[in-house]
Amino acid sequence: MLGLYIDETLTFSEHCMHVLKKCYASLSKIYQLKRMLSFDSKKILIDALIMSVIRYACPVWLNKLSMSNKIKITRLIRNAGKFVMNKLKYDSISDEISNTLEWLMPNYLCMYESILLTYNITFSNCKTLKDYLDFSYLDVTSTRSNNYRIPTYKYNSNYGERTFKYQAVKLWLQLPTNITSQHISSQKHFKKIIMSHILKSQNNDTCHKSYDNFDYNSCIDRAIARACKYVP
Repeated sequence: MLGLYIDETLTFSEHCMHVLKKCYASLSKIYQLKRMLSFDSKKILIDALIMSVIRYACPVWLNKLSMSNKIKITRLIRNAGKFVMNKLKYDSISDEISNTLEWLMPNYLCMYESILLTYNITFSNCKTLKDYLDFSYLDVTSTRSNNYRIPTYKYNSNYGERTFKYQAVKLWLQLPTNITSQHISSQKHFKKIIMSHILKSQNNDTCHKSYDNFDYNSCIDRAIARACKYVP
């Protein structure tokens, strides 16, 4: 795939390092303008120079990263958020990322982009694409008496369940029925609905709030000090 670094073990560590180096280089160049630019101008710059790089083909590589590499991407997003919000080094930024900037962290970003791709396949005029995904499911009751749906097709290994063909259907089935049951022909409207739903899930997830307890904040300082050469 154009612009994607693929290693022999499909860990995408090399691509992750490329993304980090490229984004921190861009961030270091505009960081000195932090107090000069307006909120809107800074958000446009970050969306264009950093978030677009992270989003590119993220269903392919971002979800396959190790936990340590996902944390590095999370650091990058948090530091970009502090740039936009005029936050200091040790200030909290989690709430602003979800509620003000409306950015998604790695796992939720993968979820969002995968659902959008599933939507495009579902409403495609190409029969081959439509037949690619099997949306048949089984109703399952959890230990807390909550019903949920899982894809009917089962793979013999964990590798099969990590494929887009399986994960896309699984994510689609996990969406509220009031979203999947209605025929939303406008992609723009669907994006808005899904973004609102996933941002709410991210906001309600107490795990993402714990990021403020980690020392993620020295990345920008190191990037500037080392002339944009990323140091893990």
